[in-house]
Amino acid sequence: MAELVRWKRTQAVRWDERRQTVYAEYASAVKAETILYLKIANAKGVYPGQNTGTTELSELFTLLAAAEHTRTERFAIVQLIGAPRVIDAAREWQSSVWRIGAILAPDSAGGSSRFEELYDAAVNARYEFYRQARADLGVSSDLTPPIPLADWTAHWSVNETS
Repeated sequence: MAELVRWKRTQAVRWDERRQTVYAEYASAVKAETILYLKIANAKGVYPGQNTGTTELSELFTLLAAAEHTRTERFAIVQLIGAPRVIDAAREWQSSVWRIGAILAPDSAGGSSRFEELYDAAVNARYEFYRQARADLGVSSDLTPPIPLADWTAHWSVNETS
């Protein structure tokens, strides 16, 4: 009997470790996609900000396609082993990032304020995903609240004033 209890405990720890890895990999994939949308917005002049590296739209869209593929693969694993509330939060985060992409479409009438609004909504959805993932993993410490894009940009501005 003691052996069975020990085995079940070991299995639970393995699944916790696996879920932690899956959640982190998914989060990394969605963040990569979000950052590419920020770079595309910068390159298109929708949200001019810091130097975000490459400004070649064709290269950014190639990278975006790869990022979307990676995110899709990682979401499938979240769906297989994640808690329902984490899956729901992952879907909402993913949807909020897609809305950023929609505003960057050639026929979109959105501007920088709409982009900022959608970006902040994605950041809030990311926060909720982290909150749900941490609860599922039994992490009880507080999570730092998200920072709006305008505040983040102002805080980390590298523009020189001389």
